[in-house]
Amino acid sequence: MPDDFIPLTLPPQTRMIWQDLVATIDASIHTLHNGVPDPLWWGSARVAYDAQVEDIISELRQAKWEILAALEHPG
Repeated sequence: MPDDFIPLTLPPQTRMIWQDLVATIDASIHTLHNGVPDPLWWGSARVAYDAQVEDIISELRQAKWEILAALEHPG
């Protein structure tokens, strides 16, 4: 191992903050996935709403995986 190699590790407090963020993202995904709007709401507005929710869930999942990857390989 070269002398200038310094393994990058996160302090435990920082790791916990990021892990809490991942848990919050998971809870948000769960809420969006299981939250059902008024069952009488239908039509194009409902279709647009469902599409937006799926887009948001996709973005949240991507953010979660990026955080987990950064925690696994910091630096």
